[in-house]
Amino acid sequence: MSNVHKLHPVSYVLTIIDVFKRYWYVFILTIYNLVTSKLQEGVLTDNAFGIILMIISIFLIITGIIEKWTVRYWFEADKVIYKSGLFVKNERELSIDRIQSIDITQPILARLFNVAVVNIKSPAESISLPGVKYDMAESIRTYVYQQKEDKDSTQVHEEIDNESYETNKSTDFKLNEAEVVYEISPKEMLLLIATSGGLGMFLAAVAGGLGYFGFDTIIVNAIESLQGHAGTLFVPILVAIGIVILFIGIIIGGIIIFVRYYGYQIKKHKDDFIIQYGLLERKTITINKKRIQNISVREDGLFERLFKIHALYVGITSNDFSDEDVGDVVLTPVIRQRESYNFLNEHFSEYNIKRPEPSVPIRAYRRYFQVSLLVPLMIISITSGILYYYDQMIALYIALLVGVFIMILTIISGIYSAKNSGVRIENGDLNMLTTSSFKRSHYIFKRSKIIDCAIRQTIFTEHANLGTIEVKTASGLIPTTVDVKHLEYKEANEIFDYVRKGVQNGESI
Repeated sequence: MSNVHKLHPVSYVLTIIDVFKRYWYVFILTIYNLVTSKLQEGVLTDNAFGIILMIISIFLIITGIIEKWTVRYWFEADKVIYKSGLFVKNERELSIDRIQSIDITQPILARLFNVAVVNIKSPAESISLPGVKYDMAESIRTYVYQQKEDKDSTQVHEEIDNESYETNKSTDFKLNEAEVVYEISPKEMLLLIATSGGLGMFLAAVAGGLGYFGFDTIIVNAIESLQGHAGTLFVPILVAIGIVILFIGIIIGGIIIFVRYYGYQIKKHKDDFIIQYGLLERKTITINKKRIQNISVREDGLFERLFKIHALYVGITSNDFSDEDVGDVVLTPVIRQRESYNFLNEHFSEYNIKRPEPSVPIRAYRRYFQVSLLVPLMIISITSGILYYYDQMIALYIALLVGVFIMILTIISGIYSAKNSGVRIENGDLNMLTTSSFKRSHYIFKRSKIIDCAIRQTIFTEHANLGTIEVKTASGLIPTTVDVKHLEYKEANEIFDYVRKGVQNGESI
């Protein structure tokens, strides 16, 4: 692939769309304000921030198009070379040996022209090619993998041409060589839609839009008018409208999730997991095992526990903090509870995965809720005092009942969190189970991936001989931090010694 290549002209349009995606609300709100004000006196001053941001956006579009127009890239035997810039020249070289993943994304517009965005990533930095023919993108992936696999071979590779038959044949061979290890089923898609929070996203967007454009006032006026004409039917009509809005929200939220995760599939090729998903914007993400810093099994809500489903995540890192996938990356968005650990044990056999038993002593349970109780207690006290002062006894009793109910829920939540938190060292690997009111996560760490470990104590927990163990792993700019609170100090210190010294003979604590 020593021929010099340019980006497809579609990359110029993608630049415009990318800038608009970041600042679309500024464009819409500023144009809306300018149109509705009919250029009255002071309108430019009132919208100065939006106008300035629009000018900056136009500047970013022009400079982005110039940059894409000047991009040149080619491959040599052991490296990728990238050049761009008209006035300020930018040149980068990536060693093929250090490339960890090649991600391919096809936005909606790019798919119409069979174009893709290619991100070539290494531990040091990445190269983005936002406008490459899809066949060429797959050829790049194939070429790089062939070079890495044949590193010690004296075989000379033929150059790859995106229009040649041999290229397509080689690409197909590589794709078929990868084993499908996970594919989302229709039942799992329904579970994902039911538990993903798409309804919340829809309602939040609707509420924000109504508030800004003044439709909330129109709705209030309509309700008042309805109340005057409907009489006794007002409440049933209002409830019916609410049910319809909720139903529409569920459908639209479900469609959003379906479109996003359509065709979710994981293929495995040696140490690479190739994840493909998306209906309108098709994404192909490669996760190499060398980039994985931790694994986590999560239940992100009450519905996940009710339906007994998990989501699997991996924490990955890179020194290039601009990467979109630096941090926690979804491996499987939904997987049956009974299948999740089988999947991990089969494809991450080098990890010793064992769910920890509860490790928090009973005498420490109260520490999981006593501080949280202060907020509702203060609110109840202030509210009750005000209601008693104004002699609103019925409202006072209702407030007290609601307050007591919230406090009881807080106590139950705290005890549940304490009873479902723990740590375990299994044959040299650290397993940590953390639980909050709605979430429960099981993290698995290799000792070599842990960058920091600490025991935190306050004056009170030190006196009670308790400690909170805190572990950090690399995750881009901000490390991933996991802690288990209020363990026996002896057990927390054993974990600390494990991170510092390791475990001899692979024995579990």
